[in-house]
Amino acid sequence: MKKTLLLIFLGLSTLVVAKKNDAVAVGTDVKGDLKINANVLAPLSIKESQSMEFGDIVIGKRADSTTDGSMLVEGAPGNNVIVTVPNSTTIERVGVSGSTATVTLTSENNDVAQTLDSKGNLTQSISGNIAEGETTKTGEHTGTVTISVKYN
Repeated sequence: MKKTLLLIFLGLSTLVVAKKNDAVAVGTDVKGDLKINANVLAPLSIKESQSMEFGDIVIGKRADSTTDGSMLVEGAPGNNVIVTVPNSTTIERVGVSGSTATVTLTSENNDVAQTLDSKGNLTQSISGNIAEGETTKTGEHTGTVTISVKYN
């Protein structure tokens, strides 16, 4: 029995010494690795591919764009982007400050994630509408609207 107890005591002592050897002394550096990943993307660009042309509008009549405008987005192929088109903009009579008309804008995938194609391109179509009563002054009206895009 004494031999058994002695063997158990020696075994436990060996475990304590082994565990003590695993401890790190004060002032000793312990090192670990941190994994780093980065997905480097091509910069985004957006440019007009088709201007919005209303053509001739008769005063007091509702006018829809005869051809939608569109913007071309370019970036990293296969990545998602969000294109934001404002709800409206104003166009101003050329040479006459303060003479404006409101253009209501719509775009099918406005503020929705869309995927750039295999070449990194996406065409965003935009429709415009000048409401009845908005065309109160004769003459050419012109303006621009800012469309934005960001990676999602």
